[in-house]
This record gives sequence, structure tokens and C-alpha cells, in this order.
Amino acid sequence: MKIFFSLITALLFLSACHKTETPESFVDRNYIMRDAPSGARITIGFEGNSKRFFGESGVNRYFGVYTIYGKNLAFSPAGSTMMMGKPDLMKAEQEYLQALGKVD
Repeated sequence: MKIFFSLITALLFLSACHKTETPESFVDRNYIMRDAPSGARITIGFEGNSKRFFGESGVNRYFGVYTIYGKNLAFSPAGSTMMMGKPDLMKAEQEYLQALGKVD
């Protein structure tokens, strides 16, 4: 649950930082989640031309397609590599990817 709130906070921060710019102003940038659980390295990046998102989710790399409609942002289900890691990092990763799929 902490990951879900962190993700929502991060996305709200992204939108607040760029209020005077276009909705697409976050593209071609990479972001790192602060205070990720279990010390996981969780990142997200956005490609502008392809409308793809990507990042590190704690243990694995993930990727997908995002859609912008109006001031809203939605993510396709994420694909990812399938490496194993420490149980606490795997749990953080699973929670993050599940929360990412609920963003709209």
C-alpha cells in the first residue's frame, strides 16, 4: 500500500511541477522514486515519440505504453524481465507494478 501512495504522490508531483507547460512536458525524462520500500531502486522514464514508459522496478526492468488524454495519464499493463531477487525487493516490485496498472 505504501508503494501505491508513493506512486500517486510522485505522479501528482510530476503534474504540479509542470502546470505551466503542456501535458506532454514530462516526456523524454527519467524519474526516481524517493523513499522506495526496502531500499528498492524504482524508476520511470517516458519516451515522447513512441509513447513508451520504462524503468527499474526493484529487481527487474519494465516497459509499456502510456496514453495521454486531456490532463490524464494511463499506462498499459507493463511487461518485464523475469529475474529473481531478495524477497523484500520482489514484494516492493510487485506492489509497484500493480499500483502502476491502476493509475488513470
